[in-house]
Amino acid sequence: MSIRAIAEKLGRSPSTISRELRRNAHASGGYRPFEAHRQATARRARPHRRRLDTHPELRDRWPTC
Repeated sequence: MSIRAIAEKLGRSPSTISRELRRNAHASGGYRPFEAHRQATARRARPHRRRLDTHPELRDRWPTC
């Protein structure tokens, strides 16, 4: 399928599909979705603690905590 056809089917912009394919292309030139998912997971920001968890004075002032 063409990039435009894929984009239309998924309801996304062709540029989004193109960027995804370019970012996650394998060295052999193919797209491997499981490898793309693994790479996306690795690119995520490292977990961090919420400000309310680290500052008791903020937590005491927040009504839902």
